[in-house]
Amino acid sequence: MKQHSILVLALAVSLVSGCKQETKQPKEIKDSVKAMIQTDNRVIETKVADIDTEVKEPVRTSSDELAEQLDKSTTVRTSSGFMVPKFMKFEEKYGDDGLGTYDTYSWNDVMICYRFYGAWATMDDCFPKPNVEIAPFVNIQSITYHSPSKQIWSGYVSDGRIFYLKRKITVGENVDHALVLVAIYPKKYKKSATRLVNMVSKW
Repeated sequence: MKQHSILVLALAVSLVSGCKQETKQPKEIKDSVKAMIQTDNRVIETKVADIDTEVKEPVRTSSDELAEQLDKSTTVRTSSGFMVPKFMKFEEKYGDDGLGTYDTYSWNDVMICYRFYGAWATMDDCFPKPNVEIAPFVNIQSITYHSPSKQIWSGYVSDGRIFYLKRKITVGENVDHALVLVAIYPKKYKKSATRLVNMVSKW
């Protein structure tokens, strides 16, 4: 009997305690949800900020690589009187036209090329012109610029690269000759290759 009374008393205390628990009002629930949303937003904003502040490596272009080479290299004067960057590799090469060798200075697809031509190359209607070779196995495709007073020609070669050419005519006792210096480079190097063009034009 005593044990039964204790169980009844415990049950009564439990019911009373449950009745005394506070029930959240709608406004309190709304405020609680709002606080949770604001907290989540702050977490999201922090993550976005972390992504935005990541340091990204700049994408280097081919033109930048050529510019870097030119910036850290010195120039040297050749025996023919023109300047070339020291990092460009010198080679003496034969062409496809059987007219002798070229002095070539190259780096990747960039080239500075020098050659001595006979009297025929002193005539504008013969040289330079489309389909004529101006570097080893490289022919002119089209001419887009010509300055008669400066003896400068520019345009595209057969493989799509740009060329910038300067001709000097030497007057001999019996016959004249042509000395030709040309820079050839892909279009992607156009900005940095301006310095090579200047070396040719100032020759």
